[in-house]
Amino acid sequence: MKTVFADTSGFYAAMDAVRDFERGLLRLREVSFVDAQLHAAGIQRCLAANRRHLSLTDSVSLEWMNERQVAEARDGSAALEAAVSQV
Repeated sequence: MKTVFADTSGFYAAMDAVRDFERGLLRLREVSFVDAQLHAAGIQRCLAANRRHLSLTDSVSLEWMNERQVAEARDGSAALEAAVSQV
């Protein structure tokens, strides 16, 4: 099975999207939580990149993807998707 990263941090704005996510996609996927080590690695990546449009969230996502050798991201973030293509 192919692993793809999906960022759900924007779901707070649309409760219907949260319900759909919980009823459908969430039941089919693994959920990973950010621990202190992953967060620290994301901070280091964000600082090292020194790019305005690469957020801490994107940087933590990239670290998570790197650990799991995930090569594709679908979250609607042009910055994250561009960063993935450069990794």
